[in-house]
Amino acid sequence: MKPDPTITLLIERSRENYDLSARALGQATAQRDRQTQKLRTLEDYRAEYRTRMERQAGGGGMAMTELVNFRRFIAQLDQAVEQQQRSVQHAEHAIDLARTRWQEANRQLKSYEVLQTRRAAAAEQVANRKEQRESDAFAQRIAQSRKSPF
Repeated sequence: MKPDPTITLLIERSRENYDLSARALGQATAQRDRQTQKLRTLEDYRAEYRTRMERQAGGGGMAMTELVNFRRFIAQLDQAVEQQQRSVQHAEHAIDLARTRWQEANRQLKSYEVLQTRRAAAAEQVANRKEQRESDAFAQRIAQSRKSPF
């Protein structure tokens, strides 16, 4: 029995959509990982710079201009960290959207595959019934031919 070409086409298109959405989810996850790594790098650099400032200020003192410059730079690093945190949040949101699209594509693909399976099973059942009727009719003709002498 031939598969329904319409369902086959829908399954092919759904599989393509599924593959695209899976790829998009992977790219969104990779982007989030890159943004998270940048955030960690900035946070580490900020912590290291603060530690250096505290050591220098506590160890032998520092000129007022150096202290102002250190604080200004720390403030810039704080802003960079906040901006990078927003980038990570944006990347997380992109992952959520991509995951939703992927789940929908998966659901659609599975639905079409189930539909194809059900239609094939129904067609097979119809074919089996037809074969059974033909077999019963043949058996009935044989039985009748044995009863009648002619």
